Amino acid sequence: MPHRKRKQGRHPTQVSTGRIQVARKGYGFVDTPEGEYFVMRGYLHGAMDGDVVEVVRLRQLEQRRRDIHVQDWKLPRGQRGRDRERLGSVRRVLERAHTTLVGTLIERDGICVIRPHDARIDHDIFLDRRAISKPAADGDVVVVRITTYPSRLEAAMGYIEEVVGHGDEQGIDTEVIIREHGFETVFTAAALEELEAMESDPCSTALLDGVSSASGASGAAGASSASGALSASSASGASGALGALTCRNLPHEAPPHEALSHEAPPHEALLRRDIRDRFVFTIDPADAKDFDDALSVEFIDGQLRLGVHIADVSAYVRWDSALDLNARRRATSVYLPDRVIPMLPPRLSDDLCSLRPDTDRLAFTVDMMMNNDGSVASCEFYPSLIHSAPRLSYEQAQDYLDASEDSPLAAEPIAQNLRVLNRLAHALTRRRKQRGAIDFVGTEAKVTLDEDGKPVAVHLRTRTDATALVEEAMILANEQIASFMLARKASMGTPMKTPMGTSMKTPVGTSMRASMGTAMETPMLYRIHEQPRPSALEELLPTLQEFGYAREGVPQSSTDIQHILDESQGRPEYALVSQLLLRAMKRAIYAPYWTEHYGLASRAYTHFTSPIRRYPDLMVHRLLKLALQLDAIEQADGEARCASRVAVGLSEGTDGESSDELRMSRIRREEAIAQRAMLDEQLREMAAQLVHIAEHSSAQEREAETAAREATALKLAEYLSGRVGERFAALIVGVNSYGLSVREETTLAEGFIDARDLPEDCAYEPERYRWHDSDSNATYRLGAPLNVVLAEVERPNMRLRFVIA
Repeated sequence: MPHRKRKQGRHPTQVSTGRIQVARKGYGFVDTPEGEYFVMRGYLHGAMDGDVVEVVRLRQLEQRRRDIHVQDWKLPRGQRGRDRERLGSVRRVLERAHTTLVGTLIERDGICVIRPHDARIDHDIFLDRRAISKPAADGDVVVVRITTYPSRLEAAMGYIEEVVGHGDEQGIDTEVIIREHGFETVFTAAALEELEAMESDPCSTALLDGVSSASGASGAAGASSASGALSASSASGASGALGALTCRNLPHEAPPHEALSHEAPPHEALLRRDIRDRFVFTIDPADAKDFDDALSVEFIDGQLRLGVHIADVSAYVRWDSALDLNARRRATSVYLPDRVIPMLPPRLSDDLCSLRPDTDRLAFTVDMMMNNDGSVASCEFYPSLIHSAPRLSYEQAQDYLDASEDSPLAAEPIAQNLRVLNRLAHALTRRRKQRGAIDFVGTEAKVTLDEDGKPVAVHLRTRTDATALVEEAMILANEQIASFMLARKASMGTPMKTPMGTSMKTPVGTSMRASMGTAMETPMLYRIHEQPRPSALEELLPTLQEFGYAREGVPQSSTDIQHILDESQGRPEYALVSQLLLRAMKRAIYAPYWTEHYGLASRAYTHFTSPIRRYPDLMVHRLLKLALQLDAIEQADGEARCASRVAVGLSEGTDGESSDELRMSRIRREEAIAQRAMLDEQLREMAAQLVHIAEHSSAQEREAETAAREATALKLAEYLSGRVGERFAALIVGVNSYGLSVREETTLAEGFIDARDLPEDCAYEPERYRWHDSDSNATYRLGAPLNVVLAEVERPNMRLRFVIA
């Protein structure tokens, strides 16, 4: 009997690949090149949050749901933009995101299982009797290594790798978060050995670049006033917004320059400038331990010079050293309410590299000569030696700015400097807004802990003039570094392409101080921010229009988005509108290629100003220093060639001295060629790692931000756990078919109101993002104020459950 050919269906099976995101309720979303798939709870087939999976489309189920007119597919958050017509089922897992999990050991009748703390992982892990586990007791929090992943036929199995502690211990929640995100907390022995060797003579180890006197420096820095108060006449030429106040370059006790001055070794082309006689100060949070950045401001011949001085970590942490490899893996410091997990050992981050007050420190300086409208007239970058004087907290700096003219604070010299910086910051903010930058002004909850790590108070922090002036100075310095490196690359004739294949235009207004003759490319790490997807903004339109915004339709530009923020400023729903718009944005990431920064409306941007806590900043320091060294060598080589031509002309006579000059000129050229080859090789090594560094740093940044958010939420819940039954004023920040998400106003703690706790006649209206009570005609929608009562703090995840008051 002939074999019948199987009849092909109208819709062949569509297989796509993507990373799955699983929600707490058990369903998931798979983002693929073909679009996003919604995977219902019964179709995960053992996939866990973060896994890379193959997903197949369930066309028959889609059609059946359309036929019966199912309105609510139990999609969360009430968001549009999710493709509700594309249902999927996980076919198989290609790449596992988790090799270990953190959970609580539960022992019942001799059977031990580990229940994961991550609610998105709905699989208990049975102890694998084939493997040796560390001993643990019922209720212990453990790290389990998975040996068998869940499937249709098998349960998940694993063995205990670490016992973190008992679930009731204080601080155990933070320990869980640290392990769930895989943060390293111990530095390798090799890294600590390097640090110990460095500490034997830290100054001589770090000052390999040498130190030159500031008085011999050229350019803007060479025009620096030495010390003492600047007279009114010296600032009289500065008119307009930046010239209304004078500022002071205050004297202070500094050690003799000879104490740390020595010549640069033969392999270095840059000298470190000694600018310890400048009045330099830091402004940081009151509880900060590491100080990345310092500022100086002064008028030079009537023109304002803004100095941004950044800790020169690259002088201590050498490329590919053990310390560097440790920092590269961590990629960022992690700031949690009760601790900091530093990228560098504390001896470096809190001491040797930190710009501590009244201490000589190595820095990398960006000097910017400012025009009255806040634009940069010229800019210069160089390694420096600074002596930071005052160490101000943001609160102290704000007190100076708020002081009335007859206040003793206003009479202090530093108050004048801060006022000049404040006026400059306002001018810079205006310029950014005019070019289309988006300015999200948020409020942050800061949890105060006692000695035992228990939360005792919550303070809300918002942007002030003091925080803004530091932020604006750092943004400007970052833009100048990025523009310089782009212009340097363009001057070499190297074609630059963005990921979309469009040619890059050379940024204008960049001062090029050295010849650009080297053939070596200019690798760089940029901070890029792409435009939001139109669909992400479209899905917000009904909500925005519900509040009376975006009346003309979907925001088309960053200026439109900023207009909505300005319009909602001061209104109760501002925080929610700001949060919704921020969520619609794409994330800013690190990249080894250039593209514009959408949120800042900046043609070129990078991260340069926090090398103590961000690895990409450390890389930018290295790349900039190598570029400047190569430029200096090219310039010296050009001068040597000129000298050689002169010597050749003289040597045609009988002057023996000219022959010696010719020989020395040739030696200098050979040294320059050797130096350039060495630096080019190091630049190639770094360039080969930039793609990995950019991707890894972006991923670690997301992990650190998520961990900080989770840890803060836990501490806020712990703080409120003693106030169960109390009444609170709240704001509705989320609406979906499961109920309402609310944010309590005094602490910004977020919790939920279950749909079962809503009035009996309440119905969910997904098209309007609200619940409506037909009996009382009450409406519960996004942004609406609501009085609530804290009903319960659910353990172990410390979720806050509210009910309507």
